[in-house]
Amino acid sequence: MKINEMFKKFWGLRKLVTLLVTFLCVLTICPINIVAKDKHETIRVGFFHMDGYHMIDEDGDKSGYGYDFLRLMARYLDVEYDYVGYELGWKDMQRMLEDGEIDLLTSARKTPEREEIFDYSKPIGTNECMITVRSDNTKIIGQKYNTYDGLRVGLLKGNSRNNDFEKLADEKGFSYIPVYYEVFKDMEEGLQDGEVDALVSSSMRTTNNERIIEKFEPQDFYAIVKKGNTELLDKINYAIDQINNAEGDWQRELFNRYYASYDIKVLNFTPSEKELINSYKKPLKVLCDPTRRPYSYVEDGEMKGILPDFFKNVADYIGLPYEFVICKDRNEYIWYQSHTDSIDIAIDARVSDPIIEKNHYGASAPYITVGVASIMRKDNKGDIKTIATVKQGSASNEIEKEYAPNAEKIYFDTRQEAMKAVRDGKADITFAYYYMAQEFVNNDASGSLIYNYINNDSFKYRMLVSNENNYALAGILTKGIYAQGEDAIDNIASNYTSYKASDMTLMMLIQMHPVVVMTIGMIMLALFGIVCSLSFKNRKNNIQLEDNLTKIKRDKYILDKLTTDYNAVYYIELNKGTFEKLKIVKDTNADVVFKEKSFDNFDECADYYANCYLDEKNRREFLDWVSCAHLKEELNKNDKISFYYESIPNNLGQKYFAIQGIKIYEDENDFFILLGFRFVDDILVKEKAIQEQLEDALDKRALSKSHNS
Repeated sequence: MKINEMFKKFWGLRKLVTLLVTFLCVLTICPINIVAKDKHETIRVGFFHMDGYHMIDEDGDKSGYGYDFLRLMARYLDVEYDYVGYELGWKDMQRMLEDGEIDLLTSARKTPEREEIFDYSKPIGTNECMITVRSDNTKIIGQKYNTYDGLRVGLLKGNSRNNDFEKLADEKGFSYIPVYYEVFKDMEEGLQDGEVDALVSSSMRTTNNERIIEKFEPQDFYAIVKKGNTELLDKINYAIDQINNAEGDWQRELFNRYYASYDIKVLNFTPSEKELINSYKKPLKVLCDPTRRPYSYVEDGEMKGILPDFFKNVADYIGLPYEFVICKDRNEYIWYQSHTDSIDIAIDARVSDPIIEKNHYGASAPYITVGVASIMRKDNKGDIKTIATVKQGSASNEIEKEYAPNAEKIYFDTRQEAMKAVRDGKADITFAYYYMAQEFVNNDASGSLIYNYINNDSFKYRMLVSNENNYALAGILTKGIYAQGEDAIDNIASNYTSYKASDMTLMMLIQMHPVVVMTIGMIMLALFGIVCSLSFKNRKNNIQLEDNLTKIKRDKYILDKLTTDYNAVYYIELNKGTFEKLKIVKDTNADVVFKEKSFDNFDECADYYANCYLDEKNRREFLDWVSCAHLKEELNKNDKISFYYESIPNNLGQKYFAIQGIKIYEDENDFFILLGFRFVDDILVKEKAIQEQLEDALDKRALSKSHNS
C-alpha cells in the first residue's frame, strides 16, 4: 500500500473517531424530553426478619425467598413496595395486617382462625414443620420420641407450626416445656445459649449451627391481605398467574437458592471421624490431571486450577495433611490411575457407583458438574469435516459422534493442543469442558474463536479414596465439600476464566473483534511509516504528525471514559442477529435478564427484556425500534441513531434510558453496530429542577406585574 493512500485512510479514521466523540458528547449534554409518571401504586409489605426468607445485609440489600417472590410480582404489576417491620415478630405482622397498618404479608399457612380475618392468594410455595437442635447435640435422635421427652422447646408466638408440634407430641406420647419468643433471632440465640434444647419453626428458616432432626406436615403457604381487600388480592393472583406461566418452576428455583443444602452443611465430624483425621500424620498423596487447564494444570512445579484450589479448601477445613502428585504429562497421570496403591486420593474421578464398587474405591459425593462446550472459528459457516480430539479422552466420544458423525478425527495429546488446532485452521471443531473452553477463548489474542455450551451433556466429578485407605475418609471429604457452600466452585472458577465487565475499557472491547484489530494494526503501521519517512523531510510535517497522534490518543481516552455512563453495550451483527455482550452493569435489568436466560439472537433478547420490564403501551414501540431489521434500515440512512424509553426501575433505581446505535463496519455479508443503553434519570432530575426554577421565576414576575398595575 502506498504511503499517501495509508495517509488518506488515517484521515478517514480520524474523522470517524471525531464524529463518534462529538455524537456521544452531544448525547451527554442534550436535554431529553421524557415525561415521568407521577406515581406508582405503593404496597406496604410486612418484612419480618427470618433467615432465608427475609434478609437485609449490612449494605441494606434485601434477599430471601419472600423478597425474591415480591420482585417477581413487581415484573407484572405497576407497583412499588414499602418494607415494614424487619425487627418485629410474626404475631406483630398479623396484628398490623388486621389493623390496616400494612397491606400484604407472605408465608402464611391456612388456619380456620386466620381465614376469618384474612383473604388468601393462590399458593406461593410449600413448607413443613421443622424441629432442630444444636449441631453438637447428639442425644436427641430423629423420630426416636423417647429422646424428645422433657425437652425445652423454643416456639415463635403466633406461629401455626406450634400446633403441629403439639399434635405430634400428643400422638407420640412425649412431653415438652414450651418457651415462647417474639422474633426468630431471639429464638435462635436461645438455642445456642442453652436456654432451650430444640426449636420448632417453618422449614423456610435457614439454620446456623443447627441439626435438623425431623420435618413433617408439608403444606402450601400463601400471601394474605386484610379480609375484603379484593382489589389488591386480584392483582396478586394476576401476578401469580403470570409468574406461573412465564417463570417456569420458580418455587423450586427459589427454594434451592436459599434452602437446598442447609440440612447437610451443618454436620459435624463424629468422634470416630475425628480419630481418623488425627491418625494422618504424613501428607496424603493427591492426584489430578495436569492437562485440563483451568480445571487442573501444573505451573512452576505447582498444581493449580479450579479443582486443586477447591480441594485445598476442603482439606484445610478438615485438617488433612496432603501433597499433590505432580505428573509431567497425561501419560504419567494415567499410569497413576492404574496404580492406585501409589496415591491416596484422586480428586477428578468421573466414574459411576458400579465402577467404584467393582474397583474397590471409596468415593465422596459429587462436588462439581462439568459442562461441555464446542469450540469453532467465528468464520466457520457450519461445515464440519474435521474434529480435533485427544488420544486418551473418552468424555467427548459420544458428543463427537452425535454432532459430527462423519467428520475425520485428528488426534492430539491434550485438549489445549486440540483447541489451538481449531484456532490455527487445522481442524473445524473440538469439544472441551466448559471452563476450559471459556478460559482458552477469553485469553486467545486472535479473537477468532467462539465457544457454545452444549445442553444435556455434562459430567459429575467426585473424590476417590484408594483401597489402601479407610473408606470412611470419603465421608469426611463429603462433609468438607458440603461445608464450602454452593457458590464455592463458581467463585474459584471466576479467578481463572473471566474478567469483570465493569472493568473493561472501550479499547479492550474493540480489540476483541478481529476486523477492528486488523484496521487499528494497519493504521498504526501506516502512522509509524509516515512518521519515519517524514522525519527526514521537514519539521513542519513532523510536528503535524505528532499532533495527529496526540489527538488520536486523546480521542481514544475520551471514548474510553464515556463508556462509564452506559449500563449495557452490545456488539451486534444485524444480518444474522448474533450479538456479544460487551458491558453489562451489575444489578441492572439487563444483568437480571442474562442471569435468567441465554439468547442466540438479539431480537429474542430484546423481546424477553421488553416483556419483563416494559409496560404494554411502551413495549411495541421499543421492540419495533430495536429490531435488527429496523436498526439496519435506519443506520443505512445515518451513521448514528437514538431512542428514549421508560422501563420498570432496576435495582439501582434507574428507569429512564437513552439508546444509541452506531454503525461500525459493513460489507456484503455483515453489518456490525455498537448499541449502547445509558440511564438518563439524573438528566431528568436536573431538567425538572431547572423547569421548576423557571416556572417559579415566571410566577414571581407575573405577581410583580400585577402589583405594579
